[in-house]
Parts: sequence; structure tokens; C-alpha cells
Amino acid sequence: MIISSRSATEYRAMFGLTPANLAVPEVLDCCAGGSSFTSETVGRVVAADPAYALDRHDLARRVRASLHEGDHMIAEHAARFDWSWYGSPASRERLRTAAAGRFLADLRARPARYIAAALPHLPLATASFDLVLCSHLLFTRANLLDADWHYQALAELARVARREVRIYPTVVQGTGYPVTFLPDLRARLHAAGYSTRLQEVPYRFQRDARQMLVILPATHEPSRQRAMRNMPVTGDRASDSFPDSGRSPASLRGDLLAARTRAPAAGMTSRGRRRRAFSPRSREFHLGRPDQAYAAADPGQGSGDVRALRFLSARTARRPLRGR
Repeated sequence: MIISSRSATEYRAMFGLTPANLAVPEVLDCCAGGSSFTSETVGRVVAADPAYALDRHDLARRVRASLHEGDHMIAEHAARFDWSWYGSPASRERLRTAAAGRFLADLRARPARYIAAALPHLPLATASFDLVLCSHLLFTRANLLDADWHYQALAELARVARREVRIYPTVVQGTGYPVTFLPDLRARLHAAGYSTRLQEVPYRFQRDARQMLVILPATHEPSRQRAMRNMPVTGDRASDSFPDSGRSPASLRGDLLAARTRAPAAGMTSRGRRRRAFSPRSREFHLGRPDQAYAAADPGQGSGDVRALRFLSARTARRPLRGR
């Protein structure tokens, strides 16, 4: 089981993010794992992952151990990976190691930014985030999680989003095979009132993982619908408006972006009225048991991990995020 640590540099390329995309009041990263996107991004970014229910020392140990645990999968499918974006395995390792350190430091300094929660049921208010990002869970695990689970998870991400949801990648991990039920999922979302599109991104690593899925949440307000349709969309030329967007470590000569200082997150607001989606003061969230929550964070190759994910979705208990 892996808790991956991806950097903000990788996130900007995977999701084609520009300053305009991030110049919004609230962003959600779900399921974030050991990503440093929250700690590196200016503004209010909240990370959600079932692994955050773990004891801090256990979480730190697993994050560090995970830095090389994915190497076996990459070696097993070596022909399916393209190193041109990273430049070299060493450059990728530097990015991931730095990201893990920043994540753990920010988790200690600002724990209210990190919510222990799992798809397809999030303890968050409807329309509480302007932009919602989801990396390497949906579609990546399509060989373990079925179409119905994916639809519930996509609808839940769209529920908490005010403007847009972005999901990357849209292929199965390792093999890079297309997700056979993706067209049907999009049709179901369209029938439910959502708008979707597949959009090219600058990031390159797994072959054929060149697109993200974008979802615009359903709304009954035509003016807001038109505004969302007219929002600027990031394509292959993201770097034209954001010098660092989509640039590979090779093109940046291996430079790592420094973490920036920002205010700690406060309570979130839902559209039209203030409402706490969670309480930073008590830091209480709906969780399952920590061991099952962790299994759901990045399901492995065993059916037990999938059962744990479904257990977390079906049975939730209220318990605090531990700060030891």
C-alpha cells in the first residue's frame, strides 16, 4: 500500500493549472496522500485522505516508506513509462522526497488543512470548494473499483465543487489501458445534469495518460451555467500564461519550488451562507477505523483493500484527527 508524495510542480502539469485556476477562494485535493500541493500553494487549499486518520508517527513512517514502493510497478511496466517530463529517475526521486518533507512539515504546523475522509462519501458541505482535484485514485484503480463506485465518487466530487472538478489520469495504472466504462460514466453524468470533457494536459509519465477528466457541476441557474462554460480552460499551452505550469524538472534544471507561507485554513463556507463543513477547532470528522482508512488511501492489489474502502464508505464513526 502506497501513500504517494507528489509535488506542486507535478500537480500543475497533471491538472494544467494556471494562476487563474488557483486564484479562487477554496481548493480541495482529494485524495491527497503525501502530496505537498496543499503546503506549496498560496491560498486556502484543503487536503482530504483516509490515511490522515493514522497516528502522525505511523503516517510519517508510511509516507517515507512509500517513496520507493512504487518503483517495482514502474519496473514491471517499464515500456509503458516516458521519462521525458522528469528528465531522469533521479529527478523524480528528488521531487518526491522534497514533497514528502513539505507535506509532513505542513501537517505538523497546520493540521486543520488535512481532513481524514474517503470517497465516495465526504464530510463536506455542498458547493464548498471552487476547484476540486483528484489524482491517481479514480480510473487508476479501475481494475479494482467498479463503474458504480466510480460514478458515486465522481458525483460526490461534483457535489462539493462550486465550479470545476479535475481528475487525472484517465487510464489504468501500470498498463495504461483505457477505462472501458469511462464513456458510460460520462453519459450517466450528463444525464444527471453535469457537463464533462476530456482535456489534454502537459504532464507526461505513464504512456497514454495524456488527458484529465473535467466535470462542471450541475446547476439550475442559467447565468452561473454560462459563466462556468466560459471559464478559461487550460490546454497544452498552459506554460504560455504560467511560466512554471507543465514545465518538466528537466526544463527547470531540476529546481524545486519552495514552500510558501500562508495563513492557516479556517472553517469553510457553503454557497449563499456561512456553514462549517468541518470544525478546525475540534478537528472532528466522519471516519472508519484508522487501519481500514489507510487501506482505502491507496488500494493495493488485494481484494481486502477494496473491502476496506467499501467498509469506510458504508460505516462511518465520528472521531478526532489525532495530533501526536
